[in-house]
Amino acid sequence: MAWQSSGATNDELALALRRNGIIKSDVVLAAFQAVDRAHFVPPSMIDRAYNDYPIRIGSMHISAPHIYAQVLEGMDLFRGLSFLNIGSGTGYFSCLVGTIIGKDAINHGLEINAAAVAACNQACAAYSAQRMAQQDNSSDEEVAVQNDNNASHHLAEVPHDASDGDFSVCQAVHGSVFTMDCAANIKYDRIYVGAGAPTSLITTVHSLLKPLGIAIGPFGDKLVKLRCREDGSFTQTVLTGVHFAPLRDDSGNNDTKTCYFPPQVWTPALHATYPRPFRSAIKTLWQSQPRLPSVLWLRIFGMLPESWFNPERTTEQKMRFLLERALLFQPGLIDAVVLVETSAREDAEARATKAEAECQQLRMLAWRQENQIDSLISQAMEQWGAGTEDDLVAVDETPLSSENENMSSEDEELSEEENEAMPSDGEPL
Repeated sequence: MAWQSSGATNDELALALRRNGIIKSDVVLAAFQAVDRAHFVPPSMIDRAYNDYPIRIGSMHISAPHIYAQVLEGMDLFRGLSFLNIGSGTGYFSCLVGTIIGKDAINHGLEINAAAVAACNQACAAYSAQRMAQQDNSSDEEVAVQNDNNASHHLAEVPHDASDGDFSVCQAVHGSVFTMDCAANIKYDRIYVGAGAPTSLITTVHSLLKPLGIAIGPFGDKLVKLRCREDGSFTQTVLTGVHFAPLRDDSGNNDTKTCYFPPQVWTPALHATYPRPFRSAIKTLWQSQPRLPSVLWLRIFGMLPESWFNPERTTEQKMRFLLERALLFQPGLIDAVVLVETSAREDAEARATKAEAECQQLRMLAWRQENQIDSLISQAMEQWGAGTEDDLVAVDETPLSSENENMSSEDEELSEEENEAMPSDGEPL
């Protein structure tokens, strides 16, 4: 069905993807409707902009829309997430992501082809101009609608991110992931690999993910989803089989330089791009600035990471947060979530019962072995004790007899002396 999702316009393309079940959520549908693919294809291929086919001309490659739809559905995107596109190309997918994560989010692109970086910047500028123009027109229309009390039912139910101009575009730089300094680079909530990558690159991508982060990309001949756990480990899920053009590796070229996105340093101009807890804390501290010079406060703020004021969530709060985001992203999944939760609970109970049975078996085995050991020890003690008593009797009998004989002779001698010394009858004492 994926190849039957073409249309004559961008909106028809998005609706065809939805009709064929590739786009499942309203958020992803709104993203496709908001980002006109025609801005990101080469001018010579403009007639194919709304076909559900990959477009490739020279070194520039744009995947088929249905691939991007599958990836967006699997990324669990929401506002404020940081995003990295490895092999960002002309920036089409990054702008799709940008409609969901919002204008204040980090939206980085890494592209090894300098011509593609230039094309990306040009396409993003055209796309931004179109969106801003639409925003201005929408504002004028909203004023007119507000004056008409009977016109409210004509408003389309469009998700917030796609209707008010709150979007981000790809900030692309020229560089290669194979020479990326991952230790110096910032970490991301979401990562997409836009070209065929060797499985050895999974380690690199994982090192760039934040805890609970998600990365999707074609590793080998499969589209794989990586999910990073809080303890640093990660899981892998195969989404589908794919065939992508390979990532270009120029790491053997001596002219290739190491690249990385350094951690963002806070400035008043970037204040809006920071998380809400950070902004609230900065506002509170700034209001107390008479206690310290403003220059000192600015210096301090610039040294703080964006996560500095994030509250530590309990495990329950984290699970609730993820569940709420999942339901917000795909409201129709509530029944599936309940089913999954029930299945997971039953599975956990079954595993607990099995573990208890195994534990009971191990206790019984340990008890039997303990009894066997006690029995062996008792037998050994009995044998050792019997042999020892015989030896003691044999050894002690002779000395005791000799001592008795000596004691008897001494007693006899003593008795004779006592008798001699003893006065006879009638003798005075």
